[in-house]
Amino acid sequence: MLYRKSLKIDGRFDRAWLDLRKVQHYIEVFVSDKLVDTLLWPPYEIEITEHLTQGQNRLTLVVANSIANRFAWDVWGTRETAKPESSGVFGSAYLWLER
Repeated sequence: MLYRKSLKIDGRFDRAWLDLRKVQHYIEVFVSDKLVDTLLWPPYEIEITEHLTQGQNRLTLVVANSIANRFAWDVWGTRETAKPESSGVFGSAYLWLER
């Protein structure tokens, strides 16, 4: 899954965090096309202070499935009883700015 959001930051801030709450399974966080970090397990929270700038920013989230989903869709039929797992960002994500 790929998520993109433009963010306009007005005013000064001291610190910034992104709280993604519930993610399945792994997520890469990019700010303005620069990889900030890869989060492999909860809590899916990350400080992005050094990556945000005044004005326009672009937030990109790339969510990857677990290997279980690969096996569930096995084209050779060797995993016919497997069921795919849900994946993505579930619910709201929050950007916290400390001023």
